[in-house]
Amino acid sequence: RPAARHERRTDEQRAALTGRNRPVLVDAPHPPRRLCHKATLVTLLDLFKRGITTRTQLLNHLIETRGYRNYLEIGVRDRRHNFDKIKAPGVKHGVDPAPRRTISHVMTSDAFFEQHAKNGGKPYDLVFIDGLHLDYQVERDILNALDHLTPDGTIVLHDCNPMTADAQTDDYDGKKHWNGTVWKAFVKLRAT
Repeated sequence: RPAARHERRTDEQRAALTGRNRPVLVDAPHPPRRLCHKATLVTLLDLFKRGITTRTQLLNHLIETRGYRNYLEIGVRDRRHNFDKIKAPGVKHGVDPAPRRTISHVMTSDAFFEQHAKNGGKPYDLVFIDGLHLDYQVERDILNALDHLTPDGTIVLHDCNPMTADAQTDDYDGKKHWNGTVWKAFVKLRAT
């Protein structure tokens, strides 16, 4: 059983939540060439066979098949691209420090999680992380999300499968396709 909403999870609880029996999905724009965990690959290939090929389809599939209600999206940027298309029937929060459109929480994810814990906010069933694409921030977002996740909840990470060496750098020039170093956080937490 997870800690109360306002309490932080222990390292042992986090380890249990990120263990091999925990569903962790990685969204990719096309079938992945390689992933960090075989079970994840099988899950994604099965989804691709069902015609689920976009992050929005994946998130809505999880909401529909698992009965999820409360949704959090870290890194909204433009809500029309994904956030507005998510069909979560309960609480739906978007977080971004510099969005292009109006969202519920204009702040960093660190500030959001601190505020959410302080206010005793509801836990989320589904958390989609597509914020700052640097491993140290993604790791913090994952660990914070675990503290605010329902026992049967799922965290979905975006941009874990860079297709080129240039896409997986920690510097972004605003022009190239950029996954950043998200994959490093995924590998680190799956290996613990």
